[in-house]
Amino acid sequence: MLLTAAEPLGDSALLSRAADRLGIKAEAADAAESEGLVEFCVQVTCRHPLVRSAIYRSASPEQRREAHQALAEATDPELDPDRRAWHFAQAAPGPDEGVASELERCAERAQARGGLAAAAAFLERSAALTLEPGRRAARALAAARVMVQSGAFEAALRLLATAEAGPLDKLQRAWAELLRGQIAFASGRSSEASPLLLKAATSFEPLDVGLARQTYLEAFSAAQYAGRFGTGAGLREAAQAARAAPRPAQPPSAPDLLLDGLALLNTEGYTGAAPTLKRALSAFSSEQTSTEEALRWLGLASRTAVRLWDAEGWDVLTTRYVRLARETRRARRSADRTESTRRTACVRRRLRRCRCASRRGGPDHGGDGQRTPALHFASPRRIRRPGARAFRADQGQHERDGASPAASGTDPA
Repeated sequence: MLLTAAEPLGDSALLSRAADRLGIKAEAADAAESEGLVEFCVQVTCRHPLVRSAIYRSASPEQRREAHQALAEATDPELDPDRRAWHFAQAAPGPDEGVASELERCAERAQARGGLAAAAAFLERSAALTLEPGRRAARALAAARVMVQSGAFEAALRLLATAEAGPLDKLQRAWAELLRGQIAFASGRSSEASPLLLKAATSFEPLDVGLARQTYLEAFSAAQYAGRFGTGAGLREAAQAARAAPRPAQPPSAPDLLLDGLALLNTEGYTGAAPTLKRALSAFSSEQTSTEEALRWLGLASRTAVRLWDAEGWDVLTTRYVRLARETRRARRSADRTESTRRTACVRRRLRRCRCASRRGGPDHGGDGQRTPALHFASPRRIRRPGARAFRADQGQHERDGASPAASGTDPA
């Protein structure tokens, strides 16, 4: 029963080989099946998940390690090296560098196939089995990075505390600062994220110019989301720091142009920033920008297009964002894509109304004397519900006028 509880996939052949190693006879399996606790077929399953949990938790640590050791030895190292390494890790009574190194290789394979949660679990266990302080801190930091990518922020913070307690070098400490800023931003604490990200960017400057400039862009994004509710470093502080940052060695990429343009926008205004920002948006619209860079920065680029009142550019950028995200199946960005597409439909209508109002009698009022809706951007937390109401109101107006959103050229999807 303990072997079945320790092997979640329920591979009957593997369990049979492990039972032989432990000298367990077939009668034990018959007794468990007759009691209705497990079912034996190609896959061995417990009657209820709580049965498996109860069996595993009721066993002593020594019994669990013995079961995992038998399962590891019975697992084919060629067919399933990752499962074999995991069982060896669970069987280890203490630090084991050989097992920890094998878990690192398992994490690399998991990341290559997109299994971020599995990679994070491998790296976390690898750090736990490492005795040497420097290597343990490095592995904990690597695990924290993957935890952030998988959305496990509490686990990432716990691993960061482990890493920071060890002898990290300057680059590793800068990474720890960056991860804390990213966790704050992703957790909705944008006002806390911007100062943390600026600090990380400053730490990266003498070590890695490319990472420093990317981190400044993240600080801009966090400051924009924080808006007037932000405390500490805001857009102007981020702009001043970015303008003082080292220049990239190679010709500027799309993110480099975007960073330079945003820094100019928040220090010199639209006149000085417009040419650089237009070059940046054009670069992001091009297929020459890599998919990885596009998925990471198209959200910020599309918001920048709105600040330039470039409705057509925003439409192009958000359309590309949705297409790339669907092609690469980045499920973690689905909420951003939906919100961005919804805002695109709303703002295109409002821009059209503003243009009509300008022709009829000024930018603030339409020809019928009614005030034109203002174009407003705030943090997603503040705009989500009002934006949804505005979208439904616009849709209802189309229906009352006898036109569908698709017919008007503003498909909300």
